[in-house]
Amino acid sequence: VAVATGWHLVAALLARARVAMAQGLQEEAECDAHEALSCAKKTGIHLHVPDILELLADLSGATDSQRAVRLLAATDASRSR
Repeated sequence: VAVATGWHLVAALLARARVAMAQGLQEEAECDAHEALSCAKKTGIHLHVPDILELLADLSGATDSQRAVRLLAATDASRSR
């Protein structure tokens, strides 16, 4: 991740977030997902945005169901574009 830029950085951060989630490292997964979303916005690369939002919804599901629903709605809207 340290040497990646642009599209590759977004994809690498998303992958690392998924691995952290699978390992039960919720805080790390959320941090990487937010960083991926921020990088996607800065670079204008929106390919992975729906996947990032969906991951954030999954991470929120157990603790904040309202946030999870909003994120899933945003995911759906993003995929519809």
